[in-house]
Amino acid sequence: MMSVGELEPDTTSYICEDFIQGVCQHGDHCSKLHYPVPYLWQMNLNFFGLYSFSPEISLFIESQYCNPMNTKCHLEQSLAINESCVLTDVCIHFDIMMASVRHLSSFGKVDVKRLSTMSFAMPLLSGSKDPAVVKKYYTQWRWYWYHADERIWKVFGEHCPVPDQQTLEMKFCFQPRQLDYRFEASDGIGFVIEFGPSNWFMTLLPFVLLKPNNKPVEGWPIRRRPLLQHSSALSPQWPPIKQLPYVISFPMYWSPLDQSKDWEVVKLSKVSAEFAEVNGSFVKSLMDQKATTRRKVKEIFRLQNPFVWQRYVIKKNFMQANNNCNEKQLFHGTMTECAVKGICRHGFDIRCNGVNNTIYGRGSYFAASSGYSDRYAHNSVRRRSWMFLARVLVGRYAVGNKTMSRPPPIDPTRPFAELYDSCVDSTSNPKLFVIFDCDQCYPEYIIGYNDASIPDSD
Repeated sequence: MMSVGELEPDTTSYICEDFIQGVCQHGDHCSKLHYPVPYLWQMNLNFFGLYSFSPEISLFIESQYCNPMNTKCHLEQSLAINESCVLTDVCIHFDIMMASVRHLSSFGKVDVKRLSTMSFAMPLLSGSKDPAVVKKYYTQWRWYWYHADERIWKVFGEHCPVPDQQTLEMKFCFQPRQLDYRFEASDGIGFVIEFGPSNWFMTLLPFVLLKPNNKPVEGWPIRRRPLLQHSSALSPQWPPIKQLPYVISFPMYWSPLDQSKDWEVVKLSKVSAEFAEVNGSFVKSLMDQKATTRRKVKEIFRLQNPFVWQRYVIKKNFMQANNNCNEKQLFHGTMTECAVKGICRHGFDIRCNGVNNTIYGRGSYFAASSGYSDRYAHNSVRRRSWMFLARVLVGRYAVGNKTMSRPPPIDPTRPFAELYDSCVDSTSNPKLFVIFDCDQCYPEYIIGYNDASIPDSD
């Protein structure tokens, strides 16, 4: 049996969902492909150009691709490219998006392209919360992970409560601004999904801050496949859109919020301006040149904790209204990875103070210099040390002492009147700041570093 397709120019990335509904107003000027169904399979035949499979063959390939168990699809039909070229033994390999083909007695490989409507997550990334905006013709992607013992692919969100489909798809569509996605299962075990470099093969890995003995950590394969939609039975099947209970807007540079948990850490790309800025602050503020040569930043994470951020912004707005905000970026070192996780989850909790020196008051301590905070973070036994770069509302400050559990009153004769906002080691040139209200500080970045003398292992 022989099938005839079409040769077309490669000029578009998406199929127009409005055209499928019959409501596209752009006509021939539309930047998307006008096609009657939300998917189309194509092959790049080099000098022949882009070959589009017939609707019948596209439907067959799509039905095979939608099953996460399938890694390839064999076509029984011969493909008539033109009068002189017929391809046989066509096999599409989904994981690498290539096809092996035979022309006469020669075999070769060509690139395969799947055109579709946009992902259902795209309008959510643009800020829409209206389910009506998530049109039924958007592609309904689903995420699966492979259970080796049972030898089946399981759906995220059904066979395990986190992460949910909406979060996974939004994170994936946010590439390259988010390199991976880290989450914690109900049993407390952390995992990371690495999105790159191939969009067609991803891995679910146990998330450890440091790989034991520098050995590779085994993971589980992950696949992202669409739901099959027939042209005669297109229906809205997107996951329920979750409404997060926050009234404060979040920074524009944040990744899409995790819909399945209260906080997350987002690893920064080492080539990003954000990484360069944080790393520059860390290196520049080291107290002495020896420390500069002994410390090397290995990774930086951005903390996205909407609840803690919301408290911080409300406090900041209140202090700004009283003209005593004085926001600074300060460092906070910690010895244990357990403490890092606790701060990420709850923020800086002054009820946990007193572990280290409290000479200027019983609060949370922050330093203007990363070199000073390194004293409380660096541990020669561990390969990796951790330090926070935090936003801190220091406001008006006074010199503290070890008996203080709150800032002193501005007017000593009126002890129950207005108080200072923080305590310091020196009012003329403060290097240490003590905060007694956890809403005055937000742990924005986590810096992972070690001795520069230790050979790179990651």
